[in-house]
Amino acid sequence: MPAPPSSPSGRALPSSQRGLLTERIARQLEHEIRSGEIAAGVKLPSERELAEQFAASRNVVREALRRLEAQHLIEVAPGRGSFVSEQNAGQASS
Repeated sequence: MPAPPSSPSGRALPSSQRGLLTERIARQLEHEIRSGEIAAGVKLPSERELAEQFAASRNVVREALRRLEAQHLIEVAPGRGSFVSEQNAGQASS
């Protein structure tokens, strides 16, 4: 069984805090994609870089990226990274 997501200090976060942080990261990236700050086809920073940027664990970042992938805002290419989807970037959120 995988270890629960933790803070950068290594302490496990309560599930409610993990969920809030995941949501905050997903919303921030979604805003940047939809507003055009991050253009279609652009590779997102690595999970490690995003974790440092948001002061979160890689597990929390990974979950936020999964949410964006489920919304078809990004495409995850294993071993290559995460890229902003061409068809949905810049569309208004519903």
